[in-house]
Amino acid sequence: MKTTPLFAAAVLLASARSAAAQPPPTQPAPAPTPTPAPEPAPAPEPAPAPAPEPTATATAEAPAASPSPAPASGEPLGTAFGVGIHAMLTGPFGPAIVYNMNRFHIEGLLAFESNGATNIALGGRFWFHAHQTAASTLSVGGGIGFNSVESEPIPPETRTDTQTNILLEGGAQIRFFPVPNVAISASAGLAVLSGDADMFALTGQLTGGAGLTYFF
Repeated sequence: MKTTPLFAAAVLLASARSAAAQPPPTQPAPAPTPTPAPEPAPAPEPAPAPAPEPTATATAEAPAASPSPAPASGEPLGTAFGVGIHAMLTGPFGPAIVYNMNRFHIEGLLAFESNGATNIALGGRFWFHAHQTAASTLSVGGGIGFNSVESEPIPPETRTDTQTNILLEGGAQIRFFPVPNVAISASAGLAVLSGDADMFALTGQLTGGAGLTYFF
């Protein structure tokens, strides 16, 4: 009967030791708070497309080409310089150089021929443009020329015969331009022939000579 309390006390002491030896109950660790993911950057707005430029439709009519204006009365027909063939009223003709301006033009003529006799002709004419249209001019003027002819002697003659003539003329000239740089001309007027010729003539007979000029 005396052992019972001792036994009970021993049991309580063992129980207390056993309880003290056991680790305290562990509390569950709190779950980690999830870190919020960063918000995605807003997508850049696309740049506005440029407005399309208006294009000409196939049905649009092309503007009609304006015709080239005709030369006014104060503008020269042709260009400043030209070459061609011209003849004086009394006969000499040959290659010519033409200097052309808006109110006048000048012709210079030089001819050479040798066929048993040597013939040299040199002349110049000045023409004032009295009237002008889109493709023609009417000029008044005149010129002077020199003509030298040296004939070979015919046996039994041994002396050469040289004849020098002075040519004077005055009148009118018409020039027609079928294209802008080509002129066809014709002149008429009074002519005087003097010098070594056997005849000196001043008449009212009208004679004419044609010419052709190409302008550069």
